[in-house]
Amino acid sequence: MDNQCIKQFSYFPFWLWIDACIFLFTFPFMIICLFLIDNQPVGSIFGTLIAVFFFKSIQKTIRNLYRSFAKKPAIEITEQYFVNHMNNTKIHWKNIDKIERASGRSHSLIKFTLRNRKNYVSQIKEPVIKILYLLDPKGKSVRVTLNYIKGDNHKIYEEIERFWTKKSNYY
Repeated sequence: MDNQCIKQFSYFPFWLWIDACIFLFTFPFMIICLFLIDNQPVGSIFGTLIAVFFFKSIQKTIRNLYRSFAKKPAIEITEQYFVNHMNNTKIHWKNIDKIERASGRSHSLIKFTLRNRKNYVSQIKEPVIKILYLLDPKGKSVRVTLNYIKGDNHKIYEEIERFWTKKSNYY
């Protein structure tokens, strides 16, 4: 079976830029403040640790901004995979056990419960997030934030769930 693209969802630039501005401007400010705290070694150690742990997050933010400028999709539905370009990961449809939608005051997301998390965890490049997935004994669900995707969040969720239901009946 080929891996033909069925549906693509593009980035929603407003929330992507808000998040990027907050992250890209507060992160360096925080590191500079930690390094300059009375020239204490503790501030230098914490500043270095923060820089090391969040370097991949900065790369991810810049990559998503570039993809948004280039009009590339944020997520894709293919015959075999749910491809999340925001996190640079893909999940095979037969590896998904359950899909749920969660909403809060200012966010909406899709939660995927996976049958085998090892394949997904091996794709994660950010050390902090990888550690969180490895340390959670119950199996942390994979979350895709819908705020960064253009369109009605409920309709996006329904379309993804409909395709997963079709695929889960196939497998």
